[in-house]
Amino acid sequence: MVAALVSVATLGCSTSDGSEDQLMVGPISQVELISKESTFATKYQAYTVAAEDKAMVDTWPKDISVDVYFGTWCHDSQREVPRFLKLIAGKNINYQLIALNYEKQDLEGLATANNIKRTPTFVVKQQGKEVGRIIEIPKVSIAADITAMF
Repeated sequence: MVAALVSVATLGCSTSDGSEDQLMVGPISQVELISKESTFATKYQAYTVAAEDKAMVDTWPKDISVDVYFGTWCHDSQREVPRFLKLIAGKNINYQLIALNYEKQDLEGLATANNIKRTPTFVVKQQGKEVGRIIEIPKVSIAADITAMF
């Protein structure tokens, strides 16, 4: 399931060249992400989920949730978040997308509370308790890595 549509904050952040950049920061819906970030939209449309990955998702426990901490500015996030979203499309998987600034922080302090150091970080929970993480790049694939947690 898509997290509730939340109006996401934008923060002015200094880039490496000293210019200001408006970033989406905080909880965000898939619809908002795809509509406002063309790189994510393009990569979502271009990605084809392998049949074996689709089959793995069907074996996941029904009581899991995934918190996805990412940066719209992060190349690993631009690759992995669309893959995750495409992987779970049409599935009843609870998840929340949390956009972070360049310092890997959000306005609500969720990243700090969950010890997020790299993006993207997929925090997988079962019955509200963390069972594992995928940090930056999956070892095999998102589907295989999450499947291995159970």
